[in-house]
Formats: sequence, structure tokens, C-alpha cells
Amino acid sequence: MKSNAPRAIAVLMLAALLGGCSGLTSQSSVPVVYQLRAAAPAAASAAARYDVAVRVERAITRPGYDTDRILVLRPGLQLDWYASSRWAGPLPDVVTALVQETLRASGSYLAVNDAAAPLQSDYALRISILRFEADYSAGGGAPTVQVAFDCTLGRRSDRGVVATFGADAAVPAADDRMTAVIAAFDAATATALRSIEAQTLAAIAADTRTP
Repeated sequence: MKSNAPRAIAVLMLAALLGGCSGLTSQSSVPVVYQLRAAAPAAASAAARYDVAVRVERAITRPGYDTDRILVLRPGLQLDWYASSRWAGPLPDVVTALVQETLRASGSYLAVNDAAAPLQSDYALRISILRFEADYSAGGGAPTVQVAFDCTLGRRSDRGVVATFGADAAVPAADDRMTAVIAAFDAATATALRSIEAQTLAAIAADTRTP
């Protein structure tokens, strides 16, 4: 009688390949969905208000990052993801919503509009996602979450560029567990969002003072 061992081994290998990232897997076949929080308003922005509307364009990102998967960078520049874990939507939509919420919460503007809103806006903010991953490339146990954005603020009246600036943060996860990694994502994203808020406000303040 022929042994079924080779077939069983092949089935196990195929299941492992289909499972995605080998780290931090879940026993459930239903993905766990995670959200991030918008940054709390900075104290400096609370006193400043400008009667202008800002339009936040949908964020753009590099190939491989337009996904709801929570991405991992492994040694050798290998891009991977956590199995059975997801963001609440595609990463560009998540980042765009967080930037909008952060700017609205600052109370510094007449309005903060999204790209689909049929409303007049004085400025447009464009965000490029450069990094948004748990970085294991240095080796060791827990990753460092890397978040980096490149931003361009422009006037809608004449399509002139008002300012370009970056916003980034790196936060080591306390442990190689999903809850710790998400907490590091939340902290790194909040730091970068506060930087976007402050630099956007400073650029609009300087532009409105220009004769």
C-alpha cells in the first residue's frame, strides 16, 4: 500500500505558502481589523484660525503599499505582511482620513474638505506615503514601526506651490506581539500627523501674510 505522507507534506507546504507572513499569525480565518487614531490638536494650533478651506487629496503611495494589509519589511528589502490582520481600509484611504480628521480637530480652518466634496477650497494638500511598515530588517525580536510622508501644499487659485515638507517617525514596538506593533503604529502615525498639522498651519500662515 502506498504511503500518503508525501501528499500530506505537500498539502502542509501549500497551506503555509497561502498563509502570507509567517509571523504573528492568528488561529482565526477571519482577519482582525485595526484602526488608528487621529492626532490630538497641538496647543499652538488651538489659538490660530484662518478663514480658508483646505482640500486633502487622496494620498498616493509606492507600489505594494496600496493595500489594507499591515506591511512588514524583512531583511533583504523583502516586503511582507502580517497574516490575519488588516487595516480598516486601503492604506491611502486610512492615511487620508487621518489627515483630514487631524486638521479638522485643530479648529484652525474654516473647512477641511475631501477630494470628492463639491466645495470651494483655497488650498490643496497632497500626501505621498513613503513608508508605513513594521521594520524587522535590523534583526532581533520586536520591529520598529517606520512612518514617513512627503507633503505638498498648493494654492487652488493659481496652482502655485506654497510649501513642500516631510513628516516621519520611528517607534520601536515594545514586544513582537500584534497589540504592541499596533500601539507603535498608532504612536508613530500620531507624531507624523502632528508634524503635518504644524507645517501646514505654518505654511498657510506665511502665505496669508504675503502681500
